[in-house]
Amino acid sequence: LNRKNLLVSTPDLLHLLPGAKWQPNLVPVNDPLYMPKENKPNGIIRIGQSVPRKDIKNTSELINAVNKTIKKISKPKLELDIIEMTDHKECLKRKQNCHIFFEHMQGYYGVSSLESLSQGKPVIAGIDDWNIKHIKKFTGVEKLPWVIARDADELEKCLVALIQDTDLRLRAVAKSRSFMETCWSEQQVLNLLLNVYESV
Repeated sequence: LNRKNLLVSTPDLLHLLPGAKWQPNLVPVNDPLYMPKENKPNGIIRIGQSVPRKDIKNTSELINAVNKTIKKISKPKLELDIIEMTDHKECLKRKQNCHIFFEHMQGYYGVSSLESLSQGKPVIAGIDDWNIKHIKKFTGVEKLPWVIARDADELEKCLVALIQDTDLRLRAVAKSRSFMETCWSEQQVLNLLLNVYESV
C-alpha cells in the first residue's frame, strides 16, 4: 500500500494514515444554497447545528450553553435549530436561516463547517492546533474564520459575544464568506487534486 497515493478529507485523518495527502472537500461556493442570504435577526438570533449523531457532536453541550445564555440575555430572543435526518437541500436552506452555526468540539472540522462559512455564518468549532496548522498551510492565511471554542465554557462565552456584539457578528459574517471565496475556491481545491493525479 503506497500511502503517498492515498487521500484523506480532513487533516486529523493524517494521524491514522501518515504519508497520505490531505485533499480538502470541495464546496460549490457560487451555488445559491451555499451563498449568503439576507437574514436580519428582527429580535431573534437563530443558532444552528446539523448532526448525523447528537452524541458525538457535542449537541448536549450546545443545548446547555444556549440555555445558560438565555438566562443571561433577555434580548434578543434565541432559537436553536438542531438539524438531523433531513434532506441535504432542506438542511442547507435551514442553515441559511441561521445567524450563528455550531459544528462540534471534536478537534477537527467537517463539510458542515465549510457549508456554513460559505453561507457567511459565524461558525463555532473546537478545531485543534494540528488541524489549524494544516488549514493555514493550505490557505496561506494567518487568521482563520472559525470562532474557536474547545470546551463548554468557551462555547458559552463565544455565543454571548456573538449575540451581544452585532458588529462582531457581522465582521464574522464577512470573514467567513470572504475566506471561502478567496482561500477555498473550487479551483484551489482542484489544483491539489490535479497535482496528486500528476504525481501518480
